Amino acid sequence: MTKHVVILVHGTWGKKSDWHTDPESPLRKSMQESLGCDVCHDDTSRHCCVTFERFLWSGANNVPARLKAGKKFRKYLRAIREEYPDATMHAITHSHGGNVAMYALRDTDSIEQSQLLASLTCLSTPFVHASPRALGEDVGRKLRRSMTILTLLILLMTAIVLFASLPELYRVLFDGAPLIAAATAAVALLVLYPIVHLLFTGIHKWAQRYADKMALPHKLGVQTLIIRGAGDEASAVLDFAQFVSSISTKLIHACVRIAAKQQFFRWCKTVFIGAGLLWLAGLAFPSVLVVFDKNYVGWWGVLLFVPILIWLFATGFAWMSMVVLILSVFPFGGLTLAAFSLYVSVESTPPGFWDVQQLTPRPYSMESGVIVRHPTHSHPEALGKLRRWYQEHFPHLDDARSIA
Repeated sequence: MTKHVVILVHGTWGKKSDWHTDPESPLRKSMQESLGCDVCHDDTSRHCCVTFERFLWSGANNVPARLKAGKKFRKYLRAIREEYPDATMHAITHSHGGNVAMYALRDTDSIEQSQLLASLTCLSTPFVHASPRALGEDVGRKLRRSMTILTLLILLMTAIVLFASLPELYRVLFDGAPLIAAATAAVALLVLYPIVHLLFTGIHKWAQRYADKMALPHKLGVQTLIIRGAGDEASAVLDFAQFVSSISTKLIHACVRIAAKQQFFRWCKTVFIGAGLLWLAGLAFPSVLVVFDKNYVGWWGVLLFVPILIWLFATGFAWMSMVVLILSVFPFGGLTLAAFSLYVSVESTPPGFWDVQQLTPRPYSMESGVIVRHPTHSHPEALGKLRRWYQEHFPHLDDARSIA
């Protein structure tokens, strides 16, 4: 008779991992030893008391996939509870499977949590934290405004370089009517400014809601164990993500210090209006800027914007550096956009107090001439900690083991 149901939840890209697909995997054997009975293939086995179930999700490396899997896992737990109403439920997760389980239990109360699961084990889970950047409403608004101006300046410079490189395009579009070209450019800038500003404001508000969706529970009504391995893939993500979060925060603060100054916007407006007037003058009086074969804008038009180029480099470098850093850690899903308005980091635990056990750092071992490292789901020390933890938190299992 099934007394225990052990649900195995794989991590990112882990649907076919041996640790939860192989009936003879070290983790399954360790759980059988911990529970003191055999796997229930039918009801005839004398010491049968444990059934293993596998929860499968997409395994995609993005937050929406894990949030969707969390909802699915919550329904799955309720269905398993109905199927095994008298069994004790345990969940063992690996990598981002731990986040999936946390999302599943987060939106239930402690009573239902304890009914759905007796224990939750997270192996090498990189817990993703997200919180709004503490910029203040005024500074944040100015920062978004500076991003709008920066974007429009980039578009302005792109148009100049385009017409300078392709004079035929300018002739086709505006030949014989430079004033129309100037008016068109002026209207385009006036229309684009509020659109771009609304875009950045919308992204900022959306990011705040995204942070709420990603919130991890501070505690659970379930016995929870977190096992961390030294130098595993989760540790690598932790280290690199912390580095990126630190650098991106310093870059944000550098931009904030500039954006918080009133004279910055006065100078920005002056440069922006001056640059626009120079460009419009070049369109209205193309003969002034003729350099290469009646090039109606000419490379001199670009040279007139050298001060703007310097400003673009100084201000844009911080933003572009942050873009590259964020994309290197969060290359998938909405977290890429949200990371500009949120402080995103990867931590060893969710917020709050948790039972965490760290494996002893060990060097790589040589087996048959190949460098080998045991992941936490098959690491002998991790499995030993798991067995001892079950003995401490579920002492009634000792009776089952003695009978077996």
